[in-house]
Amino acid sequence: MQRETCCIGSSFSPVLSRFRKRGIRPSSSPQTIPRCPMPALCAGLSRGAASRAFVTAPIAPVSMRGWFAGYRGLQSIEGLSLVDTSRVTNMANLFSACSSLQTLDVSHFDTSQVTDMSNMFNGCDELIAIDVSGFDTARVRDFTSMFASCSKFTWLDVSGFDTSSAAAMANMFSQCRRLRSLDLSRFETVGVRRMSGMFWGCAELEWVDLSGFDTSAVRDFFLMFADCKSLTSLDLSSFDFSSAKNLNLMFRDCANLRHLALPEVPIRWADTVKMRGALEGCVALDEESRAAAARIGLEA
Repeated sequence: MQRETCCIGSSFSPVLSRFRKRGIRPSSSPQTIPRCPMPALCAGLSRGAASRAFVTAPIAPVSMRGWFAGYRGLQSIEGLSLVDTSRVTNMANLFSACSSLQTLDVSHFDTSQVTDMSNMFNGCDELIAIDVSGFDTARVRDFTSMFASCSKFTWLDVSGFDTSSAAAMANMFSQCRRLRSLDLSRFETVGVRRMSGMFWGCAELEWVDLSGFDTSAVRDFFLMFADCKSLTSLDLSSFDFSSAKNLNLMFRDCANLRHLALPEVPIRWADTVKMRGALEGCVALDEESRAAAARIGLEA
């Protein structure tokens, strides 16, 4: 089968010769390939040497896992619209650790077949925002660290995400330090088992809507809201801790959190659930919230 690829180069200089040595030829129409060889063949991109990359020919991969992962000097990627993503099932680590990337347009991505988006944008420190409002996430099972350490994001619209297939959301938004609000009211989380560190280090987060969360299957809440220093109120009254095994440091250093609404049902088998320092550093909590926490077994 003919293998089609895109040409990636440094400073907009194609590196066709390296592709030809592998028997790969450019063509005018996309062909489905089992794995895009692009990252391993890209001259100048590794070790942070290149500042720009571009796609010069149509390509229709089935996996984009780690395509640009670790290209720390990369500031922009041109021609992503030439990538037909309609058959892609894996986008894990796609732009992971692209710590110099300043602009990125993925609004045209067809993600209808994707099952893994873990670490997709993890460590994109210089990105101010990303438009993922058109993403079809109905099949995605793993959202782990998807936006972790996107430390310059001030807003992020994931309100339309279909998370009905999700099993993991650990560290999904961790270290998004400048993010001020998140509307997750439509998130379906009935199958999610890990929410550890989900909002850890969101230091400027002032508001988050979790009203639609079903946490009945979640086992790990470790550091879920730790270091959310700007939160003043948090409504978790609909949370179900019946499957919980780890609530250690769940609200650690939420220093300005005054009101914390919790479910009234005590945590089952509280003597076997890890809850060390769940409220450590929550110095502003009102008496009502402290009493509610004590009733279900949570203590500082």
